[in-house]
Amino acid sequence: MNSDFMRGLVVSLIMFVSLVQTNVAQNIGYALHQADSIVNVLKTTHDTYFYSATVNDWIADTKELFLAATGAEIDSAKMEAFGRVNIPIERDTARVLYFIHHQLKEPQLVWFLRLNHTYSPNIETYNQPSCYAFQDNISKTALDDNKKDAKSESMLTGESMPMSSTLRGFEVVDSVTSHIFYWVPDVLLRVHLESLADINVDFDVKEYALERVQQKMDDLYSLPDIMKRDLRGLTRVVTISDPDSKVFKMSTYCVSYPDFTTSFHGMIAHDADGRHYVDRLEDKTAEIMSPERGVLSPAKWYGAVYYNVIPFQVDKKQYYTLLGYKASDGLVKTRVVEILSFKAKRVAFGAPLFLHEKATYHRRVMKYSAQANMMMRYDERISTLVMDHLSPPSSMLRGQWRYYGPDMSYDGYKLTKQGWQFADDLDITD
Repeated sequence: MNSDFMRGLVVSLIMFVSLVQTNVAQNIGYALHQADSIVNVLKTTHDTYFYSATVNDWIADTKELFLAATGAEIDSAKMEAFGRVNIPIERDTARVLYFIHHQLKEPQLVWFLRLNHTYSPNIETYNQPSCYAFQDNISKTALDDNKKDAKSESMLTGESMPMSSTLRGFEVVDSVTSHIFYWVPDVLLRVHLESLADINVDFDVKEYALERVQQKMDDLYSLPDIMKRDLRGLTRVVTISDPDSKVFKMSTYCVSYPDFTTSFHGMIAHDADGRHYVDRLEDKTAEIMSPERGVLSPAKWYGAVYYNVIPFQVDKKQYYTLLGYKASDGLVKTRVVEILSFKAKRVAFGAPLFLHEKATYHRRVMKYSAQANMMMRYDERISTLVMDHLSPPSSMLRGQWRYYGPDMSYDGYKLTKQGWQFADDLDITD
């Protein structure tokens, strides 16, 4: 079966499902059967392009189909190509349907989560059903096929969670071998995190979701073995740690509001002197008048999402340089280079270790156009933090960050015994 024929078949099936949706009440059972048929086609294709070109449109249609169906109709439908599981969540049951695509270089998990009501504080919409669709790459978290029912100790399985915790997940089971090879941690947390990232979600819903996310992150970071846990399953949350994961672990995430404002949140855990400490990060960006100067704390934090860690020492004291970003406010993006250090239970953000000509900074903040992209990376070969030089198109626009962008030259900070020494006009052609 060639790719063009297969794509034509699936497109026809998708069009049929869309037509059936216009008369869902009479045809829901058959429509669900057609969704099952499409999964069978997707499961058997070896063509990466065909799969990628087809699956996104099909997911959008199938999400609407599951939303239109009743829970009883979904439960009674004979959909053999889907795996399924019901998860008790708070005062509801979530129906999860999933399938696994094995033929791609990186196997894909596609799953649908249908809730009997919307997780929203708005009483008018609270009782309306909601459906979410997710795609995950499962290759990095695959379990050993030879160990039936095995669970990866490094995954967030939730088995040692406190009884009062609301963290929930589900097992993905191979329909052929019956082996469990992937664990999706906390499906409801995933839904709330999607709500925080979606700029079209109302303020009141975001506040509701944020409260739930913070509660669950508190639960998670209260685990005694949090330093050992792999948190990659928490999408929309970026987790970093020191190279050996023995000193600290930090998770950060962003809330994007409909008016293009943002707020940042997170948790940090660290071990010192044989004790374990946990702090919630409180974004006080609006209160920090000079963001590039001063030592800050978890309770007064220049919020950002951190994606890289560079350990270094100055005068035998250990520091960690963090590379981070702030989401666009509609006009401006921001990159942050932060310094993290610890002293017993105290967590400090910032240190006067950025040496820029005759000035000294505790952290660096770079702002530029929301339409531009900025390169910033650490080059281990030359122990230098390399970044695009940002400039406006005209000297008349100096200081108006929404016009700044890369100008094809490069600046950087070289790591020295005194800290990070500024260097301009870097040659990075090698």
